[in-house]
Amino acid sequence: MLASFDLLETSIKDVVINSCRNSLTAFKIEHRIPNENSNEQNQPLLIGDEQKKDMPYTQEATIKTHYKRLRRYVKLVDYVTFHSKCQMITHSTDVLSLHLDEFISKPLNQRGSPWLITKVTNTDDSLDFKPNQTQSLELLEDIVTEGVQSICTK
Repeated sequence: MLASFDLLETSIKDVVINSCRNSLTAFKIEHRIPNENSNEQNQPLLIGDEQKKDMPYTQEATIKTHYKRLRRYVKLVDYVTFHSKCQMITHSTDVLSLHLDEFISKPLNQRGSPWLITKVTNTDDSLDFKPNQTQSLELLEDIVTEGVQSICTK
């Protein structure tokens, strides 16, 4: 499940990168700013400017303004992605809580078999637990993981 979230986030990042790249290319074409790699004849940067002289400071300022807009767009997409994750986690937690409350409210004879049984044996001066603490934690983690997966796939 975590892998699918990472894949979704990666695809969102790819879409944002491509859209920013396309936006910058369209912006440069619209504002008559030549690309660094192109050998095309410079058109006048400003409408009415027929001297066709280079205006590097004006070009840089124009591009800088567009970079600010793109940065704000990326921040917005990042915020929306993060907010969506938080909402999904909150919703999943609420659903899990409702199912646990429903399970706990049932009488003991309707709950089914217990999730974990621990046996204790007394040997000389110590108590032996089967399963031990580490095994119990692993079992509990497996139980919770399976429960969350079953709730999320409904």
